[in-house]
Formats: sequence, structure tokens, C-alpha cells
Amino acid sequence: MKHNNDFAYDLEFGHEGESQFADIVNNKKVEVKRDRVAHRTGNLFIEYESRGKPSGIATSQADTYAYWIGEACLIISSERLKHICRNYIGTEFDILGGDNNTSKGILLPIESILMEKIYFGSGWSDDYGMNISINIKQIQEALESGKLEMNSYGDIKLRIGKRQSPHEKSKATHFICNQKPKDLPF
Repeated sequence: MKHNNDFAYDLEFGHEGESQFADIVNNKKVEVKRDRVAHRTGNLFIEYESRGKPSGIATSQADTYAYWIGEACLIISSERLKHICRNYIGTEFDILGGDNNTSKGILLPIESILMEKIYFGSGWSDDYGMNISINIKQIQEALESGKLEMNSYGDIKLRIGKRQSPHEKSKATHFICNQKPKDLPF
């Protein structure tokens, strides 16, 4: 967003936010959650299965989720939350939790909601190294939108992460995404 010193512009922008919030409160199904430790750990547990049956986000009818984290409330559409969580299925963030570890869920870093990771491809390791598959169209879109940066040499920095277990369909052992966000100033 470009900087603008115009009070009327800022006021209009603020009113848009108020209208979006009013629409959520008045016209949407909202599932409200509280997390006792997220303010210390920086993670939310997003349940999708319990005792072998779909539950949580997999069965919720909510349009929107509201997570109370300490004294702050994070509001996110169910579809966006599902999209982010799907990127973590089969990784080290796909864990057991809940009462007696009878639930499956995603241990979702809160920063991934605020600064969503973008997955660009997969990797397969073998005795000789690694083969990768990268979606060039996604990289171009990320560059154009400013979600990925190219340095003066034409390089982009990507992160290769190891999956907790091979992907069920592709058998990929690794994923390729944008780098972890740099430390935030506050």
C-alpha cells in the first residue's frame, strides 16, 4: 500500500475496515476460540481430526474464526485458515494433541497467518542428491505482487524444508517455499 497523507483517504480506509468487521459480527457464523499458551509459544493448535473422525476445522460450519490470544483477537476467514493449514499437512507441524493426544491438528505458527508462506514446489531426495519441481507461474505471481523479492543479481531466496513424512500422493520428501519472514521490528 502506498503512503498517503490525505485524512479523507485514511478515514475512508478506516471505514472500510469497520464495515468488514460489522459484516463479520452481524452476518457471518463465527467460531470463537481461546488458546491458553499461544501468547507464549507463538502457535495455535488447529484440530482437524479427533478419535479417528473428522472434527474441528474439517467439520466446522463457521465462515470465520476468531482466536483470543492473550488480550488480542485474531480474526481470519475459515477458507483462508484452511488454505494455510493444508500447506502443513504431512510436515513436522502436523501433530497429535488435545486430551491424551487423541486429536490430530496443525501446530500453526501465528506468523504464518500474518505473513503467509507461499509453497512453490516439492523435492525428492535420493542417494545422489535432490530433485525438485518448481511452479514458475507461482514464483512470477509472487514477484509481481511483492510477496517474493529478487536481488540486484536476479536471485531469489527460497527455503527447502523437510516433510515429516513423504507426501501421500507425490511421495515428495521436501517442500519449497518463501523464506521465513525476517524479524519484525516489534
